[in-house]
Amino acid sequence: MSVSSSTAKTGPLACNGSLTAFPSGAFRILAADEITVTLTNALVEESELTLATDYSISPTGGTYPADSFTVNTVATYDTGYLITISRNNSFTQGTSYGKQGPFDPQIHETDFDRTVLRDQELREELDRCVKQSISDDDALDAAEYLAACEADAARAEAAVGGYPTAEVYLSSYGSLSTAVSTIGSAEVTLVIDQDDTLVADLVIPPNISLRQVGDNAIDGAYDLTINGRIYVGLSQVFGPLVTVLRLDNAKQILPQWWGAKADASNDDTAAIQSAVNAGIASKTPVYLTSSSGTTEFKITSTIVCSSEVTIIGAGENKTTLLCVGCSGIQFSAPATRCTLRGFGIAQAIRHTTTPNTYTAIAFLGSTGSRPYWNVVQNIFIDGFQRAIYGNWMWETTITQCKILFSGTGIDLDGVCANNYFHTNSISVNTLALNFGDSTNTIEGIHVHSNLIDCMSLGNVLDWKGAAYCKFNDNVCDFVGAGTGLLIRSAGTLPTVGNSVRGNYIAFGANASEGIRLLNSLASSPGHGNVLFSNVIFPYSGSTLSTGLLIDGSQEENTIVSCNNITAGVYDVNNAGLNSIFTSNLFQGNGFYSTTECIYTDNKGSVLASADLLTRVFGKITEYFGSAMPTSGSYVSGDIVRYTGLSINVNNMVLTGWIRLTTGSGNVLGTDWAAQYVSHVTPAT
Repeated sequence: MSVSSSTAKTGPLACNGSLTAFPSGAFRILAADEITVTLTNALVEESELTLATDYSISPTGGTYPADSFTVNTVATYDTGYLITISRNNSFTQGTSYGKQGPFDPQIHETDFDRTVLRDQELREELDRCVKQSISDDDALDAAEYLAACEADAARAEAAVGGYPTAEVYLSSYGSLSTAVSTIGSAEVTLVIDQDDTLVADLVIPPNISLRQVGDNAIDGAYDLTINGRIYVGLSQVFGPLVTVLRLDNAKQILPQWWGAKADASNDDTAAIQSAVNAGIASKTPVYLTSSSGTTEFKITSTIVCSSEVTIIGAGENKTTLLCVGCSGIQFSAPATRCTLRGFGIAQAIRHTTTPNTYTAIAFLGSTGSRPYWNVVQNIFIDGFQRAIYGNWMWETTITQCKILFSGTGIDLDGVCANNYFHTNSISVNTLALNFGDSTNTIEGIHVHSNLIDCMSLGNVLDWKGAAYCKFNDNVCDFVGAGTGLLIRSAGTLPTVGNSVRGNYIAFGANASEGIRLLNSLASSPGHGNVLFSNVIFPYSGSTLSTGLLIDGSQEENTIVSCNNITAGVYDVNNAGLNSIFTSNLFQGNGFYSTTECIYTDNKGSVLASADLLTRVFGKITEYFGSAMPTSGSYVSGDIVRYTGLSINVNNMVLTGWIRLTTGSGNVLGTDWAAQYVSHVTPAT
């Protein structure tokens, strides 16, 4: 006879307290002693039953070989017990074939059948092992290995203490709801070996773990709550109609469980949204991965995260969320403690090729509902009008991200505070950092150690109403025309206490200003801004008119120190009040000021049109000017150095004026005395 069935194991078959006959199904055996019958109790303890003592065999047709049979147990076993029938062939060859002996076809047929049955037994054992894909080399693919481990996790975890290995099959019960009610409190793993359609909401208790085989799925327009463990690889287990409310004991959630293909062609929007919803409800990470190398999940509408969730990819160069005519991921208020890590978000047509209005990542909030404590790390953003948008965003970290071929890098409005942006690479054609909406203040934003490439088209930053923000240790390359860094008042909001330090700012286009501080609020002057140790210059072939422009008398008490500035018209053009300039190197056309300031230990030209400059030595102030003061209060001993030195008819040089009194009088000979030096020796 031929061997028409490939079955080498039947079961586990559920006991019910009265059942004694357990049919094998299509299962060929040659003799009764060539099978093993295993009993598993409710405590997941296995024992082998003994032929003739614990059970007997009834072969179909009454004789052997038999293509099916029934195991008849002597005892009955309670609900929660399981019977498993498996093949157990001898691995010896007992038939001796003599030379030119009699030929018995039945003997030959039986021995040939036994070799096939032995192969089936071995294959059944191998099917319970972790295997790599046939196209792999000698290293297991990480995603496949993870999926295989998940599928085998019930057995693996039983070895270290606790999860059930007893398996019962959905097909034995007919439906998932029947299985749950019948199993009761027994600790089992329910194998999903057939499709199931829910007819009502269903809760699977913690004592029932789920393991999927094949491509069988659970569907139906009802709610499903899974409180037990779930062991599924990268295949679909949930249909489009079912709403999975919780997956409390899943180690990870995959969009493939809802049918995502990750092939850049299938629309995976609904599958990813379902995975995210389940991740939010279960506080379980959502993984964007697949068994192949590079993976692209295509979406056609925005993925919305309404609360805390973690979304992780296999790496920015391996996993991509491909947005076709839509924005990427939106965190709605009050989304807190969310994490995005290790994948790409790409627009199908780049903004720099065809402008769009889409945003890769958005954090949305309001006055009383602000997104807090979120992390965006190692995300590759390609081709959006806005890469990252924050509205009322607080205490969020954006780090190690790459933003390319986009319009605006990071855009903030509403009251945004205490955010931390560092070690990112940003390449944009409009504006890298757009902070403020002219109504609400921006406070405590730290931007440091980023590479910002403006492609000779865009600018670095526009901060409106910024207070106590830091822009430190950044490389700003190929900055475009206009103003590179603009820090300005907005509405009723001044610029206060901001730091611009240690930056490299190089222009690749003809630009107006390198850095501009602009405050036009008479009632709320901007004050206390610090510019320290920056390098500002144009590349060869480009021009920069003014390196630093302190614009307007409402910008007060600015400290400018240790900067290296090269510009064509003014290295510095100062109109602010009480500004301090110290230890700077001005390599362009020179320094110019129209207002009183402290100017000391700088190197470079001071333009003759400067009105009045000062240096302070203890209580004495040294001023520089083109005439004796006619207004203002001064202290006895103050000096005004004359900036228009020349020789008069008496061979004398007027060097300045020294203050004789303390007060507000400004009369020559009473309050001030002119100082001269002789041009010749001896003096005439």
